[in-house]
Amino acid sequence: MAESKSTNYLKGKRFLLTQNSLMFISGSEVSTLELADYLKSSGAEVVVYTYYFAEPVKRYFLEKDIKVIDNDDEELKISDFDYIWVQHQILPIGIIKDFREGLQELNKKFVFYHMSSLDTVPFERPYIWDLEKKLSSKTLFNSLENRDKLAHYFSKEIKLDIYPNPVPVSFSKVKPAHNRKLNNILIVSNHPPEEVIRAKAVLKEKGYDVTSYGDSQDKTAIVTPEIISDYDLVVTIGKTVQYCLVAGIPVYVYDHFGGPGYLNEKNFDSAAYANFSGRYSSKKSAEKICDEIVHGFTKADEYHYSNREKFMEQFLMPNVFRRVIGNIKSVKFSKFDENYIDYLTDSHNLIREKMVSIFYLMGVEKEKNKIIAEKDRQIDKCIADKNEQLSVLLSSRVYRTGSAVTAPYRILKRAVQTILFRNGKS
Repeated sequence: MAESKSTNYLKGKRFLLTQNSLMFISGSEVSTLELADYLKSSGAEVVVYTYYFAEPVKRYFLEKDIKVIDNDDEELKISDFDYIWVQHQILPIGIIKDFREGLQELNKKFVFYHMSSLDTVPFERPYIWDLEKKLSSKTLFNSLENRDKLAHYFSKEIKLDIYPNPVPVSFSKVKPAHNRKLNNILIVSNHPPEEVIRAKAVLKEKGYDVTSYGDSQDKTAIVTPEIISDYDLVVTIGKTVQYCLVAGIPVYVYDHFGGPGYLNEKNFDSAAYANFSGRYSSKKSAEKICDEIVHGFTKADEYHYSNREKFMEQFLMPNVFRRVIGNIKSVKFSKFDENYIDYLTDSHNLIREKMVSIFYLMGVEKEKNKIIAEKDRQIDKCIADKNEQLSVLLSSRVYRTGSAVTAPYRILKRAVQTILFRNGKS
């Protein structure tokens, strides 16, 4: 198996991971969970700091006994950690206070990680002026596309590298069947476009078993090796693609950005460049998606099966993490100017207050929509049950017998009503 043989270099190391929120089951939350779990299982001490900690992703951190701090009551100090892994440029207030002292004598490493360059997610950009220039031992991106789009924000002194959504080792334990037949299809998406929704219906009509995982889909859960191994094909984008590559499961890359469809030797590098997001690819009709899925499956299965070892070497967590973390050096600096400390403190307080409010309201809105959806489901079920009861009644022998017995009376009644109506008009 293409996997680093030892994680002893992590044993006893102390890591702080930061993230603006841990709430939804989406890319950045799952990345943080997987990294924390990997470090903890490798013998490292791990603390995660966030502004907002809530369901549905909260239970996964609790199940793995990962320590999460979502307030500033417990002051975290730089001296508590060997590595500080920063996402969304989030730093606890205790760390900011320590910058008054400087770290010339401390062997500390700051790593900054950026997971998107989209205009719609500004918190993935280096929005706090000069922070990474002062602190970064290495700045990471989840794809070459992301690095290329954000590189102009960083000084040439900062070392840039790629951390391409590495995959937990558990996915390499999946034993995929070779020359399998296409029967069970999994769609993983928090935002499936109309053509994918339609393609799901068409594939079901053709006799395939199709299930959707994602926000407001058939099921909501983090994709695991146990889940993925139950399917012959996965339709998805983003980090779930790497799960499939390591597990040896064919993947059809398509979602709201579009996508290249099945991966092959010709399109793999361009798809990986854009983090398997589907960007730079054309949109497809539901009919074309179905046709490609059905008729291209055998060839895709062979491609994934024959390249699995290469994919494990490229994307398995131990391999990726050792490569990006192994050669970074501590950053030494003089104590920060008081004005800059005030700037960082004000930024922290402002962003924390804003983000907590936003995520709280998002949670309320999500719960409201769940309640409405459940009420609608109950109403639909009640109507269906009543219709079924009525159908049973209308087809029953008692109803048919009673209807036959009373038929003459109903005919006579209508005739009398007609005569009376006519007489009344005259």
